Amino acid sequence: MSKISDIKKVDAIPHDCREQLSTCVFCGDKINNGGCWSAKMPIGVCKSCSNQLVDLLIDTLEDTMHFEELSIEERLKYLNSICENRLLKKETIKRKNLKNNY
Repeated sequence: MSKISDIKKVDAIPHDCREQLSTCVFCGDKINNGGCWSAKMPIGVCKSCSNQLVDLLIDTLEDTMHFEELSIEERLKYLNSICENRLLKKETIKRKNLKNNY
């Protein structure tokens, strides 16, 4: 996972891949800033569509576990724990990268 603004500067990434990463998977708009991922398919997401990633997470949880059977409070607590863990992980990576750059 990366920032589109970072990958657009990397010539080592093939042009067609950079183009796919610079196109929002949800709305199809060309974007210069946003999130991007490259797995089997490179995808990018713009700021306007970023909330749809939460919808995708919720749909995935509803289809892969008994998420719908939880109360709203339990679902919110579960989503909060996922977000907190991911945010802390990203922050740890940022600090480590900053430390390695100096």
